[in-house]
Amino acid sequence: MALAILGINHRTAQLELREKIAFTPDSLHAALQELNTLPQVEEAMILSTCNRTELYFSLTQGADVEAVLDWLCQWHRVDRDQLRDSLYLRTDQDAIRHAIEVASGLDSMVLGETEILGQFKQASRDADAAGTLGSKLHGLTQQVFSTAKEVRTNTEISRNPVSLAHVAISLTQQFFDRLEDRRALVIGAGETARLVARYLHDRHIGHLTIANRRLERAQSLANELLAHAIPISHIEQALKDADIVISSTNSPLPVLGKGLVEDVIQHRKHRPIYMVDLAVPRDIEPQIGNLPDVYLYTLDDLRRVVEENLKSRERAREEASAIIDRQIEASIRREKSESAFSLIRNYRKQAQERRDETLMQAKKRLAQGQTPEEVLDWLSHTLCNRLTHTPTQVLSEAGQDEDEILLRSMRRLLKLDDSPES
Repeated sequence: MALAILGINHRTAQLELREKIAFTPDSLHAALQELNTLPQVEEAMILSTCNRTELYFSLTQGADVEAVLDWLCQWHRVDRDQLRDSLYLRTDQDAIRHAIEVASGLDSMVLGETEILGQFKQASRDADAAGTLGSKLHGLTQQVFSTAKEVRTNTEISRNPVSLAHVAISLTQQFFDRLEDRRALVIGAGETARLVARYLHDRHIGHLTIANRRLERAQSLANELLAHAIPISHIEQALKDADIVISSTNSPLPVLGKGLVEDVIQHRKHRPIYMVDLAVPRDIEPQIGNLPDVYLYTLDDLRRVVEENLKSRERAREEASAIIDRQIEASIRREKSESAFSLIRNYRKQAQERRDETLMQAKKRLAQGQTPEEVLDWLSHTLCNRLTHTPTQVLSEAGQDEDEILLRSMRRLLKLDDSPES
């Protein structure tokens, strides 16, 4: 067992246990170096996120993972029996496949999520900085990165958003080509509203306004995103200017009524307004969706898009698995080829040494006065005998021992047939 992964994730362990096993950024460097000092461990890398903690390592010949498990328990002061049932172990080719699936988002809580690839790359950089990323793990990470890139480029695994907040922002592309030229109003400052605001900010919205009953909460979020904060009581003017309105509050009654929006529309001169209601109960009265130039999406509308996107990602999973299968097969072929490299190298070295020895003797014969024709004849005859001596001896012994397997292998190796001499 040369390569191994020992870990827990969201499928095998509850959050409480995952929290106990997580490595903080401050402790990661020391943990890597200490793990790598184990006599059984030659290289080490640690991937630690909110959904998984995985130790990537190569083992010395004949070693097992028990020492690594003991170290993990000691480092986090966790009882071995408590942890054992939640752990999984992947080795060799299974480890390569698992690493690729993790980095490609196939093993994530949300299928196809993209954040994990960046986290995997950071884990590689951390191990390199700690001096624990050797040739084996470096080769693994390069294979993982190239395959994950191929999966994301050639499949739909990550292209269709599957979170309501993300879908809400993605749908704006049906109405507006460039968000840089648009104005957005986010109503609310809770978790969902904050997520929506950040998505808009990351997509370079031209102007962002945050409206909330508690102005200080709106101001706090606005300061993070270089946005403008207003109390909900001042929302009418913001509606007149906004191209995008997304609302997510905890209000028991609608925040936007039909009458208010009708008044706003009269000032907009037929400019379309894209609205999304992410609240339960609703923030935007349903009748607003019937007004001219208003395009209103509700949670049910978004959920239908999410469900279709999830189906698309599931279809893409099969395509991604086929790509990974090809990469694993190529990896197996390379590994098998590498096992023959040392044999090929030694064989060529042996032939080169015999050639050099014979050539040196031929040069001495020339210096002693023999003619070039005599030396060439001697050289060709001697070199032929020396290069065929060992195979001839092995063939002779195989014939005496009636070793048909070896005889067949030698025929294939030397490309000989069984036809008698004429």
